[in-house]
Amino acid sequence: MSLVIRAIDVGYSWTKYVVEGDRVDSIRCRAFPSVAPRASGRDLALDGLTQRQTVQIAIDGVIFEVGPEAPLVQDVVQAFPHDDRYIHTSEYLALVRGALRLMYVDHVDLLVVGLPVALYGPQREALGARLLGAHELGTAMPLEVRAVRVLAQPVGALFSATIEHPSLRHMQRARTLLVDAGWRTLDWVVTSGGRIVDKRTDSVAKSLFDVIDVIARAIARDLGVQLGLADYVRIDEALRRNEPVRVAGMSIVLDPYLPLGQRVADEAVTALRRLVQEGTDIDHIVVAGGGAWFFAHAVARAYPTHTLTAVPDAFHANCRGFQIAGLHQAMHETRRRMAGAAGTP
Repeated sequence: MSLVIRAIDVGYSWTKYVVEGDRVDSIRCRAFPSVAPRASGRDLALDGLTQRQTVQIAIDGVIFEVGPEAPLVQDVVQAFPHDDRYIHTSEYLALVRGALRLMYVDHVDLLVVGLPVALYGPQREALGARLLGAHELGTAMPLEVRAVRVLAQPVGALFSATIEHPSLRHMQRARTLLVDAGWRTLDWVVTSGGRIVDKRTDSVAKSLFDVIDVIARAIARDLGVQLGLADYVRIDEALRRNEPVRVAGMSIVLDPYLPLGQRVADEAVTALRRLVQEGTDIDHIVVAGGGAWFFAHAVARAYPTHTLTAVPDAFHANCRGFQIAGLHQAMHETRRRMAGAAGTP
């Protein structure tokens, strides 16, 4: 029987997870918003038949709803989960358990997850310990996670880029800067011949949320209204589609607000440049993450002589890379066991 290996990437905006992935060429991911509101106890369907696409997860006596339609349950104005102790919250665990339930497996032999670079060292062991063991999912039997591996998030994108895409495999031998633009943090790693250069690898807590936030605040000021989480989501979607956003019943063209967001992105990339510097020794720059579509322009402005490559399916790149790392770990462990057995008299 083959091992059940799965990956989850709990971001501050989206939770991505693997539903199939026994081989590198068969990995399939899904995602739902990273919101875990308290269950409302009501599901008021318009036609009296349909139900919300959510699952209910109990954590310490509190029932949370997570899944694709969880935003329908949350409060109109709700704080964003941007604390560095996010992994210790009940909401984080509810998101993980919601993803585990939506995988439809009865156990996981190896679960691979990630952390921002700045939190990887201080919180890696605590996260691994929290996710190891039995998880109550509101089903007949608890799901057991038998082993956990925690990676720095950009490492996932690096695995995805260099292993899934033949045109990028040359990066395994080159010196590469990989930039992972997430919702809350901009992370980056410099690699040389497949090894991470620690002293030039870091993250900064300024990323796509801050871009959306400065634009939302300017719109709110101009209209004299208060914007909530749903408005931030709308602005995000409108920016991605390069179209106006509807706020307070009005269609707002976002072009006049773009310089505000670009300034934030430039500030984040300036922090990157303090470590990477001019990048004269960098052969390739690769951009991944859910905010790659916006931050690629800021990275290009900072490094105008370099060619930038966007990881295909940048949104799922970390999660796919986590799965690949898990598959490789399982393969190496199997080979070691076989070699040991072959050497036994």
